[in-house]
Amino acid sequence: WTGYPSAFFSEHIPTVVVGAEQAKLFDTEPMNIKYMDHAVIAKTTEGAMEFAYKMTGTDKVIIFDGAMGGLNCSESMAELLIDRAPAVGERVEKELLPKWFRQRGVDISVLEKLKG
Repeated sequence: WTGYPSAFFSEHIPTVVVGAEQAKLFDTEPMNIKYMDHAVIAKTTEGAMEFAYKMTGTDKVIIFDGAMGGLNCSESMAELLIDRAPAVGERVEKELLPKWFRQRGVDISVLEKLKG
């Protein structure tokens, strides 16, 4: 077993695989037989980025390199995310997280007491 089922991603998200060797790996990987049916191949990362920019009409792209827990993206996407992070953080803290706790019957007053 060489991977995990992920053909779903290339079927639903425009996907550029960098390098013929990587494309061959995906094409012969038994868990992802259809992956390359829905992806294109670029020779270089730079070529993949140029293709993504042209296809989407934006230079704000997210790059998945297989590393869990990390996010690779274009510089303009990083700037956008950094710019919006404070507002998103505030909404999560004041609206979404309390809602999530209420939906699960968690008494957040206990957490407030722990804050001191």
